[in-house]
Amino acid sequence: MSNPTLALASQVYVDESMATWYQDVISLLPAEDVVVGLMGFTPIHEMALIKLNDGELDMVKSIKLKPGERIFRYASMATLAGGMKPLIKVNIYTGRAYSLTDDAIEHDHVDFESRGQKLAFLRILKNECTPQA
Repeated sequence: MSNPTLALASQVYVDESMATWYQDVISLLPAEDVVVGLMGFTPIHEMALIKLNDGELDMVKSIKLKPGERIFRYASMATLAGGMKPLIKVNIYTGRAYSLTDDAIEHDHVDFESRGQKLAFLRILKNECTPQA
């Protein structure tokens, strides 16, 4: 990892594989969803981070990202029960997550909150720590 600030965020873990991850939410996802991380706003609220497909990457390419920021879809028990996998922006260097704005949800466009929520934990695969294409 080339950015030393990652080490300062103690709740962020970079893993080589998903071998030690909880599989509760992951096991409920369809095979085409590529899970690249887990995060939570509390230690027991697990959300799977899902890699964007090519069409989704095109949809978010106009979003300016700061160093360490990546956009994913996420799934939790609650979002899966509602049939949703919303977009979320995560800064892996600071351990913060940025949800879609209410306006973005209502009018079906991509715009994230300017203030992120501190994550209790973030586990992410090492190969996902590079800038988003």
